[in-house]
Amino acid sequence: MIFPIEWLVVHHTAGPDTPALEADNIRDYHVRVRRWRDAGYHVLIERVEGAEVPLILRPWDEPGAHCLPMNRRSLGVALAGNFDETPPDAATWATALRTLTWIRRRLELPVDRVIGHREGDPGHTVCPGRHFDMAALRAALGEAGDG
Repeated sequence: MIFPIEWLVVHHTAGPDTPALEADNIRDYHVRVRRWRDAGYHVLIERVEGAEVPLILRPWDEPGAHCLPMNRRSLGVALAGNFDETPPDAATWATALRTLTWIRRRLELPVDRVIGHREGDPGHTVCPGRHFDMAALRAALGEAGDG
């Protein structure tokens, strides 16, 4: 890794998880409209052909563009969906849990280093959404253990 990864920052895309590949739309928006060099998130979890899958959007050796105060010390993991409207469904939650557990173990990060965007940039956003329970996610990550 080129930069020290000290945190995992969880996001939602704040839009519906449509049949179109969200990864392409996100990258296009971030590059064409925002004028960033690549997608802001490192990982996107979205439904592809009926299954929730994690997709790599930005190389892990490059700082992200997902949580301004934390970009140079975190990986951004986004879940496709709008969790201001509804909580994530069971498949999205399970895939997020598996993906975050794997990343956290790989980077040797404690559970308390997994935060929501709103926790990394307080007062700026409610991301990953009003109906996304970060305390429940950290509890589930803790139950997953380190083994």
